[in-house]
Parts: sequence; C-alpha cells; structure tokens
Amino acid sequence: MTILRVKGATVHKEAEALNLQLKGTVGERLLSPLGRRAYYPISGIPGQTGEARGTRVNATLGQAFDDERRPLVLACLAEQAKLPIGEVFPYPPTHGIGQLRELWQKEIQRKNPSLEGRISLPVATAGLASGLTLARELFIGEGDEVTLYRPYWGNYLLHFQGDNGLTEITELSLYKGEGLDLESLEESLRGSGKKHTLCLTFPSNPTGYTPTISEADQLVTILKDAADRDNAICVITDDAYNGLVYEKGLLTESLFGRLAHAHPNILAVKVDGPTKECFFWGGRVGFLTYGFQGMTQEAANALEDKTAGRVRGTISGVTTQSQYMVLHGLQDPHFQEQVEDRRNVLKARAQAIKATLAQHPEWEEEFVALPFNSGYFMCTQLKRADPEKVRRVLREQHNIGVLSLNDPIYGGLIRVALSAVPQRDISEVYDRLYQASKGSH
Repeated sequence: MTILRVKGATVHKEAEALNLQLKGTVGERLLSPLGRRAYYPISGIPGQTGEARGTRVNATLGQAFDDERRPLVLACLAEQAKLPIGEVFPYPPTHGIGQLRELWQKEIQRKNPSLEGRISLPVATAGLASGLTLARELFIGEGDEVTLYRPYWGNYLLHFQGDNGLTEITELSLYKGEGLDLESLEESLRGSGKKHTLCLTFPSNPTGYTPTISEADQLVTILKDAADRDNAICVITDDAYNGLVYEKGLLTESLFGRLAHAHPNILAVKVDGPTKECFFWGGRVGFLTYGFQGMTQEAANALEDKTAGRVRGTISGVTTQSQYMVLHGLQDPHFQEQVEDRRNVLKARAQAIKATLAQHPEWEEEFVALPFNSGYFMCTQLKRADPEKVRRVLREQHNIGVLSLNDPIYGGLIRVALSAVPQRDISEVYDRLYQASKGSH
C-alpha cells in the first residue's frame, strides 16, 4: 500500500509564475497568503481543454454532445430556454464568456471618462457577492485590516471577516454634517509602509449617498498622499448601484475610474455587474476588474488568472445562460435607453421623498433623513423610538414593511427601499412612519 501526503499551504509552480509576473507591483504587495497561492491551472484540465478547443474531435470536455457536436440535452429542459441551447447548457469558460468580458470592459471605459490606460479584462463572478468574497480571498489575509464607512451593508462582515473571523474591521463615520467625512478617512491612513484595504460603496447601501465631485477629488488626493508614504492600498469599489445618481454635482462615474491609474501603490479592484445597474437581480452575474498605475499586460493577465483560479476553486464558473442574456442585452440598440428609463423611475421616487419630507417639518420631532441622493435606499434617523419596535408597528398595524437598523454611530435607523415603493405610496409610508415613531416611546 502506498500512502502519499501533501503538505498544506504550498505554493504551486504556476502560482509562483503569476507572482513573478506581479513582481514589484502593488498587486504583489497586497496579495494575501491565499492570494499568493492562487493560480489558474493552465497545465491541468482547464488549460488542456482550452488548447483542444476547435479540434475536430474534442475528447477533453466533461460534457455530453450528440453526433453533430451539439449539447446532448433533455428536450423538456431545452424548451424552457429561449436562447439557443449552445448558449444555455454548456459549461462556461472559467474566466467568463470572452465576448462578454470584452464588452463589459468597454462599458467600464465608456462609463468612466476619467479612466486612462490599461485595466484588466473583467473576470466573471456569481454576482457581486461572489466578487467581494473573491477579493477578500485574494487580498485580505489573517490579521489584515479593512476600512468601511458606517452605516454599511451587513453582509460586509460575512464577506470580509474570513473563515476564521480574524480580519480587523475599521469603521468610519460616513457623514460629517451633510457631506462625506473625509477627515476620518485621512486619519485612518496615517503612517507609512503599511498595507491598507478599503471598501467604498457609492451610491451607498443603506443610505443612498454619493459624494460630490469635489469630495471625490479630495478622497483621491487623500489616498494618493497615503500612497506617497509607501503604503500599499487596495481600494475595492463596490459598484452595485453604479450610475443610479439623481442630483447634479455628484460623482456619476465609479471611483475606480479615478483610482485605477492614480498611483503605483494603489490597486483599484472594481466589483460590479448587471444586478442593480441593469435591473437583472436573479441573473447572478458579476465581474472583478483591476487597475493600477503602470499596469502591464503581463500583470493584468496574472491577476485575471489568479481570480479565475479562485472562481474554479469555489463556484467553477458563472451560469452560461445568464452570461449570454447579459451579452445580448448589452448588444441591444435600446439597452441604454431602457436603463435610463428605469433610472428615471427611481429618480422620481427619490425626488418625491425629499419633497414629501420638506412639506412636513413636524416629522422632525421623530426622525430626520440622513443625506441621500442616489441608489436604491434612504435612511431615517430616529430621535426617540426604538427602530425594531417601529418596524413591527409598521408591519403589524399599517401593513408596511421597512428595515430596522441599530448603528453604533447613528443610532436607530429605518431603511426605506425607494426602489420598491410606488411613487403614489410615498406620502403614506412616511406619514405612517411618523405615527409609528410617535407611538413607540
């Protein structure tokens, strides 16, 4: 009997080759221990399968095909799909469908006029949630620190704390007065020669805030100043609500556009996808894209392959049908027009909420709105009532569903998803919120 034992936490030769491609870059400095070990197995099954693509007889694929080399599928399932069966049933490439990756990269460049220079090709992920977890795996190791603005989406704790919960979370106040708290960010980046990871979400969840252009410029300056002190800075831009901005003077592009080539010591990691910005929630398609000043094609390829390695090691690949649906949607000549139409629906609701609140100054006895100007949500800050009690009263007595939050900085909050409230019901929702708050203390 032969027994073989493989040592854990070893670095595969293909991972070493990718690390060499990143040698001397901020990407190398920021990789977590798992990120350093990550690789796409080019010499293994995926690589050999890729090399065999297009051969007359391809006996590498772990799929079933008929004699005409079409996927061998069940008719009862095939008839459920309107797409050609070749765009539904086959396994997808691990990196994502090539044509979609190229088109999404062009979309990123189109939507971010500040973006100049090379960025990686997006790698497909199973929605933005998968992208956030992959970013943590690649760049956040045990004992590393992640900085977040509060209040933040509760899932960030699931994404960033890791399997052992040993990632440190630094929390900053989102607001200073009516604007973005930049002083807290600057204070958190003091020192030199350190590794910093920030996750920035604009428009934000849960408050629906996007910085002004001036605030965005100051934020980039703060990060560049910190990078000048030899800090290696990973900025994850969670762009779930990208483009859903409803007021003038705000940053309409992603911060990724301004950070991707801001400094050799800043790695910008863009997590995005069609979930919210293209109103395709159930498709579960997302992307990870990278940029840093001086990025070479070799370094871009290395980050793409490390990401694809983690995709293969977790979900294997993103649903073929969903990817093709996004691809064909982006290619439709009416795509931008339809996105703008949906955005205007949300914009009208946000404006209606502001107008309604302005018409009822008496409501400020019980709550005030945290600054909001974009996205899917807004928050009211309760002055006296318990948010969970208010939530229950609204549901049980008024048949209205909201989300209650207790934030250590901002106290009791009620989150309203303007994305889900018809404009005709807005006045009633906030009137009932006032009544429930007043009766709950």
